[in-house]
Amino acid sequence: MQQSNVSLKILADDILRFGDLLIIGNKGTGKTNTLMQLTKQFRRDNQNTHNQNKIIIFETFPKWMHSFDTIPYLYIRDQDVRQTFSAIELNEDDYFVRTSKDYSILRGTEINEALDISKDLLFTMEIEDTDRISFFISSVIYRFYRKHYLTAYKYGLDAIKQNVIFVCEESQIKNLKVFVVNLFDSTIISKKLFNKLRKMYSESRNLKLHFVMCSQRLQDLNTKIRGRTQLMIGRVNLDDYDLKINRILRNSKYRKEVLNFKVGEFVYAPTDTKIQFNKFRQDGKPFPIEKLFTKPNLEIESKPSLLTRIKGLWQ
Repeated sequence: MQQSNVSLKILADDILRFGDLLIIGNKGTGKTNTLMQLTKQFRRDNQNTHNQNKIIIFETFPKWMHSFDTIPYLYIRDQDVRQTFSAIELNEDDYFVRTSKDYSILRGTEINEALDISKDLLFTMEIEDTDRISFFISSVIYRFYRKHYLTAYKYGLDAIKQNVIFVCEESQIKNLKVFVVNLFDSTIISKKLFNKLRKMYSESRNLKLHFVMCSQRLQDLNTKIRGRTQLMIGRVNLDDYDLKINRILRNSKYRKEVLNFKVGEFVYAPTDTKIQFNKFRQDGKPFPIEKLFTKPNLEIESKPSLLTRIKGLWQ
């Protein structure tokens, strides 16, 4: 990576210290490439140091499952997250009823086992609507949130040894561009899901839970979320620039230049550093998590049938 006073390792360490990263840029500016480079660095830190980083990647378009490094993936089908309704009577004099929407996730045993046995895991989700995607992601996040919360409650924050990094890739749903980071927006998802995600998100930094996300437009994101992230900004559209980016970069030496950034060029706002990410090079290939579930076939000595044993008693 070509850079100015920053390296991938320094950047990854800074993200873990601060908490989260949000990458902003138009389509085709290299956001996915940047996510992959950073994710590779987080995993590399596990090999070179005693860091305990666990990476959980969410995608709805099968890009990472073909293009990322060796990592187990679990394919979540659309029917694995089901919507349920329960009727609620309003009052005795009113004959109308309303429905309370909720969801259920199937294959719970398989998902839990995959999270337990694998150091890192990629979820490729076939889920077709944003609400159910949000429910699935929030359920996975809650699993780690609850585990780390109980550890902190019993033994203190210093007892939490593992950083869990949630990498949220852009999503494409029914040809409409929707972003995983928008799952934190109450205008996109139900209020119930949003409040649950926001509570976990507000406490996640102290519990060593981190988010690395990307989007095309900063102005569409909920202020309660984007205000807590470090920003890395690539080439953006003029509308977003006029409404948000221009003000954020008002003291940056790249304030005007950002509109003409090349693919892979970003300004890291906290240090006002321009970074050029090289093209990601795949090392190995993702594989289905089911391969880790498979146990070797053991030769079992065949027992004689009941009829054979009875005959043997008369011989």
